Amino acid sequence: MKISVIIPIYNVESYVIRCLESVTNQSYSEIECILVDDCGNDNSMEIANRFIDKYNGPVDFVVAHHQKNKGVSASRNTGIKSSKGDYVFFLDSDDAITPGCIELLVSLANKYPTADFVQGNTVQGKDCVPNYYFSNNVPEFVDNKQLLYQVIFSKANMSTWNRLVRRSFLIDNLLYFHEGIVHEDDCWLYFMAKYAKSAAFTNQGTYLYYMNSNSIMTSCSKSSFRKRLDSCYVISNIIIDDLMKSHASNMYQRIHLANMNR
Repeated sequence: MKISVIIPIYNVESYVIRCLESVTNQSYSEIECILVDDCGNDNSMEIANRFIDKYNGPVDFVVAHHQKNKGVSASRNTGIKSSKGDYVFFLDSDDAITPGCIELLVSLANKYPTADFVQGNTVQGKDCVPNYYFSNNVPEFVDNKQLLYQVIFSKANMSTWNRLVRRSFLIDNLLYFHEGIVHEDDCWLYFMAKYAKSAAFTNQGTYLYYMNSNSIMTSCSKSSFRKRLDSCYVISNIIIDDLMKSHASNMYQRIHLANMNR
């Protein structure tokens, strides 16, 4: 089973080696690692290219280039379109994964072959941010639609990263990221939950999430705050339009929408 790890690269020169080393240190070997150069203004890509040039191992590195900065959503879309794996795994370039991350998630995918995605937990380490950690009440496998909505929106962490997502599931349902916004995970997650029929979860920590003080999500500038506010407005309208077209909604979809606008 081939896994495509997709990593957008933009102004992460202080973190990119940590991220790439976590991929090359995987106990699972059938990995293609797609780096998407999103035209930053630091030395991130130079550092990444030097790392790749020196690397001699089983991970197959692929570099995709943007002609101009397009943002993380476009970078993930480029990664999906460039991928050849059976499953896709999104990894942020300022984060890292545990050495057994991919092997553990692959074993879970093999155990539950009908699962549209397989999700790991975050590590509660000394330097890691535990906000996305979920507790032991998350079931290992869910194929009941209402329960799946509940787990996705109120029990497991609501992130794009740290999931093996079946590539055919993404392509068949056009599960690409809305470009030009932040909080893109909220929009993508809504549609992923809508189309998923089953999923598997592990309570074991597989992802190391770090707080990046230079991220737009942590910035307190007026422009960053406006960008986040405008993005929430765009995403809310997308979700509301979809709910109106379907003429139905469930409690967890409505909770997801309400939480976005707090």
